[in-house]
Amino acid sequence: MKKKILSFLMAVFLVVTLVPITTSATENKETTWGDLADTSWYDGNEEATEYHITTVEQLAGLAKIVNADPGKTTFAGKYIYLDNDLDLAGHEWVSIGTGNGGLNSSDYGFNGVFDGQGHVISNLYSHDSYIDKDNENNLYRNALFGNVCNGEVRNLGVKDAEIWIDPNDGSAAGKGILVDILRGSKITNCWTSGSVTGGSSIEKNIGGIVGVALRGCTISGCYSSAVLTGNYTNSTGYYKNDYDAFDTIGGIVGAKFDDELTISDCWFDGQIIVNSLYAGVGGILGYTEGGTTIKNCMVATTDIGSDKDVDTGWVAYALAGTFENNYIPADDKYTAYAIVEEPGMAVADFNSEDVLEGLRKYQGESVEWVAGINHPTFKWDGENISADYSAVEAAIAKANALNRNDYKDFSGVDAAVKAVVYGKSINHQTEVDAMAKAIESAIAALEKKQASAETLKKINGKWYYIKDGKQDLTVTKLVKYGTKWYYVKNGVVDFTATTLVKQNTKWYYVKNGVIDFSFTGLTKYNNTWFYVYKGVVNFNSETLVKYNTRWYYVKNGRVDFKYTGNVTYKGSVYYVKNGVMQKKVK
Repeated sequence: MKKKILSFLMAVFLVVTLVPITTSATENKETTWGDLADTSWYDGNEEATEYHITTVEQLAGLAKIVNADPGKTTFAGKYIYLDNDLDLAGHEWVSIGTGNGGLNSSDYGFNGVFDGQGHVISNLYSHDSYIDKDNENNLYRNALFGNVCNGEVRNLGVKDAEIWIDPNDGSAAGKGILVDILRGSKITNCWTSGSVTGGSSIEKNIGGIVGVALRGCTISGCYSSAVLTGNYTNSTGYYKNDYDAFDTIGGIVGAKFDDELTISDCWFDGQIIVNSLYAGVGGILGYTEGGTTIKNCMVATTDIGSDKDVDTGWVAYALAGTFENNYIPADDKYTAYAIVEEPGMAVADFNSEDVLEGLRKYQGESVEWVAGINHPTFKWDGENISADYSAVEAAIAKANALNRNDYKDFSGVDAAVKAVVYGKSINHQTEVDAMAKAIESAIAALEKKQASAETLKKINGKWYYIKDGKQDLTVTKLVKYGTKWYYVKNGVVDFTATTLVKQNTKWYYVKNGVIDFSFTGLTKYNNTWFYVYKGVVNFNSETLVKYNTRWYYVKNGRVDFKYTGNVTYKGSVYYVKNGVMQKKVK
């Protein structure tokens, strides 16, 4: 593909964009948001320079105004502010701006400034086959904005978009989530998620943010985690040769065809699927012949496909351009820029401090990179910065500090801890706080077991173990009675026992059936001599201990009869042979 069709692409783009292509329209006439448009916010206020949109119907009204003949209401020099999050679910979206004015006119395009003020538009839905679209004039695009010319879109998120192009669709010139066709315009601090699925009849320029950029554009501080799919196969035989066209697919921009384009401080971590016969693919930009600058960007995914000729670059499929400080996966499946032989900054761990510091070093004036959940992102990005889990961790620590055996039912606490889901973003902080509260509430609801009555009782000259008023001849353990601890064996105090007894994690010295906390010395148990200190085996000890007339070397609580060498004891050095001290060395 590389040389044969690249020179052909621009001509194809212009022809397909401006010349009618016959397509069959669906019979389905479902209601679109265009049918519900509200233009009352504009009607009678045409001379205003600032407008505020609060509902989906008003947003659809903006599309209706811009798309209406003769296409002269472009909002040039005007500002549109989005004051609420909006949900587009329920109806197909009709894009703001069309291709009706052609590439050399600002008519039928949005020419103003759209400021989302950090709000999110969710569930944008556009299926080409669902309504009767006039593809002959590209009247309807697919993205939120079909055509932005000499304008700006900023501070806006488009979440969970679903854009599907009918296999027989004849429209080209850009299929993005935020903007289809961007001309001489600027996009800052915007993000998208969802999917764009291309058609198979003719080529598509598919981008996570923008479909196609023309006439000098800048995009900065943006990201996409969308799934982008190219399907061009010349399925209807529109082209004489299959290789006369090809898809272009980019994580941020599908293609740049003329003039200048600068993409800076952007990232992509979505997925690019290539079912196309031919496709130029890049994690930031799908295709450029030159005049493009990509700097300080990051491709944080390896889930990027290619056509059979491997026409994919991690950052871009680029014939020429300027590329600086762009981070790519440490994977030699692709080069950074496909044709341009320049390296990218290969990264094995995108959460490393080096990546964040490297991005910060070259970040633009209005950009602030910060640590994210899976990789660096922007300070304003509530979707990808981790929530604060400190309250959750404190609650879990509190639960772990409890002795579950002291409570009737600990399952509520276990369930609350198990229900904790890590990896939530700060946009879901309330959910994380609820996890912590659930654990705290489960702890507060715990009921302690009633303390069992445990004692010793003398019966016919013997002392028996009694629990809850009954003898229990199965018990062997140490039992406290009065101020002393007794060794109970098979339910009866064994006053003949002089031995070591383990209870919980410690070993105790029992003499005549009672723990002797006054005893310090050596005692034999199971053919091993142990060092007991104040009634408890001291497994941390390394010392010399006197037994009868000899001194023995003790290590880890046991006499070490295998040891021969010098031992320091109370400032002096002694020679030990086979665990027995022989003489003082100095």
